[in-house]
Amino acid sequence: MGNVLTKPPVFHTLVQLNINENPKFKEAIDLIHKEFYELGFIEKRLEEIEELEFTTHVKEPRVKKMTSWHFINFEQDAGFVLNPNFIIFHTTNYTNFNNFFEILVSGMNIINKYLDALIIERLGLRYLDAVILGAGENIHTHLSKDFLSVNDRFGLDLKGFKIQHAMSEKILINEEMKENCISRVVSAVLDGNDPLMPQELVPLIRHLKIKEQFKNIKGLMTLIDLDSANIELRLKAKEIDELNQKLSSLHDNISTVFYNIINVEAFS
Repeated sequence: MGNVLTKPPVFHTLVQLNINENPKFKEAIDLIHKEFYELGFIEKRLEEIEELEFTTHVKEPRVKKMTSWHFINFEQDAGFVLNPNFIIFHTTNYTNFNNFFEILVSGMNIINKYLDALIIERLGLRYLDAVILGAGENIHTHLSKDFLSVNDRFGLDLKGFKIQHAMSEKILINEEMKENCISRVVSAVLDGNDPLMPQELVPLIRHLKIKEQFKNIKGLMTLIDLDSANIELRLKAKEIDELNQKLSSLHDNISTVFYNIINVEAFS
């Protein structure tokens, strides 16, 4: 994001496009899979999630099954998720925004070939970063002063108290641009665990492999969860140039917040 870091903390990146339902969706899946296979996304996984649907006319909620198809690459570090209501592209091997967008476009070209007249109604971009402290390192060197509350700064450290969990959240809204940006900074002491993750993303992330450097974490880890979205959108999925413009704007939001949270020197 922005400046090139030699030790980037990002471990998961995703873009989600909420779409209008298309009657051709189910019959087009096999055709889409064939071309995704040729693109390198060779594995097809079916996922069904049950959720309760409440209506005013029925006393008991109805169980509704939501079906998604995952297309995963050979390395299992990137994948597309197709659902009648949304499209996701995500990766645990993020390099830069241009490459990320290029792969997204390759997938969207396939999807647009078989699902015409798709309308994007919401567009979201999200980055998860893991700040892991090594031996002798201090959180002061990694995060800006606004987020030093994750450290033992409440006067009890002299009595032997140590941080176990801390969280900070900021929600920013631009009503004119119909964009928002949410920043969550969560810290916890881990003992040989995978990185902290938002609970709603755990089922998604577990379809991919996380880099070894982010596994078996011991000590204080800080999750920087940055999420920016265009919340009122009506964009044809085939309008790639406009999609690039919208997504670039969200990326700029996240990049600005990211570089105001971290101390760049710690990751260079």
